[in-house]
Amino acid sequence: MLIPKVVRLQVKKNAKLTYSESRLESAKAEFVKAVEMTWNHQFSMLISDPECGVKKIPIKYRIIWVDPEQKNDEIHYTVYFHDSEIHEHVGQNYVDLNYSTTKETFAHEFIHLLGVPDEYGKPKGSASLVQYYQPDGKLAPNMVVFSKGFKKQENDERWNIMSSNDSLKTEIRHAWNIAIETQGLLTNKTGRQIECSIVRQ
Repeated sequence: MLIPKVVRLQVKKNAKLTYSESRLESAKAEFVKAVEMTWNHQFSMLISDPECGVKKIPIKYRIIWVDPEQKNDEIHYTVYFHDSEIHEHVGQNYVDLNYSTTKETFAHEFIHLLGVPDEYGKPKGSASLVQYYQPDGKLAPNMVVFSKGFKKQENDERWNIMSSNDSLKTEIRHAWNIAIETQGLLTNKTGRQIECSIVRQ
């Protein structure tokens, strides 16, 4: 059994952007490959039920491409692939990417779609505070994060896929939001107090 986390995406053709079907399909495939390589086989969820005990279930992240020509109420985001070098980012219901976007950035932008924040200072070069909610509902301790041109610092444990543009390192906290969501859904469904936590596979 897997816990799937699905993001439904469509690609819209903007008249201002250059499109080649083969190039577009290649970019979409690279996006999917980066997500599967980076985020799958990383985390499992421990689900503790007072009646059924503890179960360990792997988490799988998945992109589903949706045909933009068909009416579909389940589209989560629209993806735009750009020829020019832009700063990739997630906006309200859309994702801006380049045809040359790296696997690190594909994976970074994807996890933003599930609510995981950046872990670098904003504006660039400044220090910021980042906090995550833990599955038990408490706030994790403050993390002071910095930006040094988004370059990976091997001797700083804070540098990972959410703080650097050349790292694929993931952290347990990057999946806490899924544990929180699942815990709430199962507690409401069963009427029992379900507890979820994240561990490495």
